[in-house]
Amino acid sequence: KEMSSAKERAIIERDEKIITAKSKYEVAIMDAEKKALVQKTKVDGEKAIAENKTKKQVVEIVNLVLAEGKSNKVAMEQEVKANIIEADALLEAVGARSEALLAEAKAEQAISQSILQKRNFEYNMAKSEVTEKLLWKSKI
Repeated sequence: KEMSSAKERAIIERDEKIITAKSKYEVAIMDAEKKALVQKTKVDGEKAIAENKTKKQVVEIVNLVLAEGKSNKVAMEQEVKANIIEADALLEAVGARSEALLAEAKAEQAISQSILQKRNFEYNMAKSEVTEKLLWKSKI
């Protein structure tokens, strides 16, 4: 009987140790799951913070690029307007110079006509004088 009792007691102790081990195992699993859940929640929070910071930085960069683009556009528009004004002034100056050269050419043409008429008159007068002198000489 003692042996049987010792055997039963050993079986009971073994069963109690198994139950205790299973309980400790289940508690350890639940603790690990809780810790994992806490870690996951913490990581999710940090991820959300990082995403928000990144979105903020992207928005700031986009706004900066847009502002620079707008500034460059305004500067280019001003440069284009200045170039147009300069080109118009140059065109006007070229037109005025062209008109002046044309007027000068017309004046030179009129002067050359007058000089040609004067030379023709002087030539004809000289010719007439020579002819008259030849006639006088031939009468003498």
